[in-house]
Amino acid sequence: MFLQTSKEVVVFVVQQLAPKKIYLARMARNKLGKDILNGFGGKVELNEGYRDACLREFAQENMQKAWLRFSDLRPRALVNFRKSDRAIKDPPNRSLAIYTVSTYCGTLTDSDEMVDGNWYANIPYERMLPTDGLILPKVFSNEPHRFSVNIFFDAEGRVEKSEFFDGDYACSGI
Repeated sequence: MFLQTSKEVVVFVVQQLAPKKIYLARMARNKLGKDILNGFGGKVELNEGYRDACLREFAQENMQKAWLRFSDLRPRALVNFRKSDRAIKDPPNRSLAIYTVSTYCGTLTDSDEMVDGNWYANIPYERMLPTDGLILPKVFSNEPHRFSVNIFFDAEGRVEKSEFFDGDYACSGI
């Protein structure tokens, strides 16, 4: 039996000047949680790479009034979400490639997908997905390397455990 992995991307805009700030917007419609804060992103389409999906999703979610250059994307993490009852050799249920950018062109703009965007010096993890508190502190740290993480969920959808792997080799393909 062939198991298909859902591939997704998210891009976080990071202002590097002190104090460091992250741009987050409220997701207006999402199966994972309407009204939660997140970066820009979505599903990777057929015959599309992770980086191409970042460029497309960022422009779409900014009403084509902001866009990114391919060279500005900084790969930070590859997150594999798995149900605990699946063998580790099976592909993950969902993979998420996380990128950061510190420069963009145009104006960050609300859309029907992302609204009420704002800059945050203190990241409000309580208004984000539960797994963001595990992953994003490492994404936004000053550590220059990339990492991957396997997050395992129990039958009720709660995080059972997580395994982090450091280094560029851990994120091949993003």
